[in-house]
Amino acid sequence: MNRKALFLIIAAFYACASLAHAVDAVDLRKKARELRDKKALVRITAIRELGQVHTEQSIELLVKHMAEEKDPAVRTQLLDVLALQESPSSLAAIIAALDDPNPSVRQQAVTLLRSYADNEAISRAVARRLEKEENESVKMTALDTLGAHRNKAATEELGTAVNREKNPAYRKAAIKGLGRHRSTESRNELDKIERNPALAKEAKEALGIQDAPAAAPKKKGKKQ
Repeated sequence: MNRKALFLIIAAFYACASLAHAVDAVDLRKKARELRDKKALVRITAIRELGQVHTEQSIELLVKHMAEEKDPAVRTQLLDVLALQESPSSLAAIIAALDDPNPSVRQQAVTLLRSYADNEAISRAVARRLEKEENESVKMTALDTLGAHRNKAATEELGTAVNREKNPAYRKAAIKGLGRHRSTESRNELDKIERNPALAKEAKEALGIQDAPAAAPKKKGKKQ
């Protein structure tokens, strides 16, 4: 192969690479415009497509739009997409959504944070939402999330909730969450709660959950 042919091949390669980069840039600009479209369906489609890109630029667009989107139904779907990005900025946006003015959005944020079982900072963020929350569904979801977290911060917050909350349903949910923790700290909390005659029954049941053997994973049977 002579030098001229080699030069043409290299030039063609760089031209294709530059073209691909330009197309990506145009697509991102197009999606950014679609995020500002008046039709919710157009915005949702753009959000889902950006969610499949997984680049810093696409995540930045999604995070920025979370703060700008006016429709709570779209914000709720945007949270689902942000949860799939697995980046610090997308997680920060989900945590920020705990203070969203719409209860459905707040509830979705609490639900998505359920999987961060070992993160005490997130447990405390959920607990702060729980303390000031007035919506019953969001409050119960927050208690369930803290029950799933099973770390020391979540245990402390559930114990605090038992003493703070006046609604019996919330107190029972907090006690049940403590029972799921299966830790020395949660047992100590339940022992204290059991001394309260009004809550002794629930505390005893939660202690029973702790003492019961953990369920073994189900084995898949062979197909006949």
